Amino acid sequence: MTKAMKTGVLVASGLAALALGAYLEGLVAWPESKVPWFTTRSAGVTAYLLLSASTIWGLLTSSRLLMQWVKPPVSMELHRFLSFMALAATALHGVALLFDTEFDFQAWEVLVPFLSPYRPVAVAAGVIGGYLAALLTWSFYLRQRIGQAAWRAFHYAGFLAFALATAHGIFSGSDSSSLWMQAIYLGSGAAVLFLTYVRVLGGRFIPARTPAPANGHRAREAASPNGRVREPALKG
Repeated sequence: MTKAMKTGVLVASGLAALALGAYLEGLVAWPESKVPWFTTRSAGVTAYLLLSASTIWGLLTSSRLLMQWVKPPVSMELHRFLSFMALAATALHGVALLFDTEFDFQAWEVLVPFLSPYRPVAVAAGVIGGYLAALLTWSFYLRQRIGQAAWRAFHYAGFLAFALATAHGIFSGSDSSSLWMQAIYLGSGAAVLFLTYVRVLGGRFIPARTPAPANGHRAREAASPNGRVREPALKG
């Protein structure tokens, strides 16, 4: 296990254990307070911010916009770390709902899409997006088995996970009407859309690193606009 994986698992386990232990031991009088409600709200916002950061950083990495400043292994490790942190915050978001007395969520209503007593469609978007984000996060450790091409193709599902998380927050989040939360949605969405444009349409204009031409082949070092090597013209 890498450091990012260990950190994510430890944080998620620690937060879940702390929440459960505090409830069982009566350290916090949750049935009479708003602690679970504020916990699930803060964890949800944190999870969305981390997911947005992971998505944005992944686009920056795949677009090769950071090659001159951040080494690829470091960039990939940070992308993986952000993904695990988002997963840990998402887990806390769901666990805290089980202790909320306003809606009295049951475990299956949190884990199974469309069973929520509160805005089932919007909550289902979050549940499905969370499962998809979990699969994408753990796919880091399947990359060598399934191959780089298949792994990259599967990673396009990250756009769907981000869209589902955004829809979940907008249509079921209690803070969606707040100006600061709307600014987060707008800023994150605009950044992802812009970097997607750079990656899909503009990324082709970002030069990749190519090896230096071998000695004795100076006449072939000039490339044509389509990327093919130009052969020297024949005389005579």
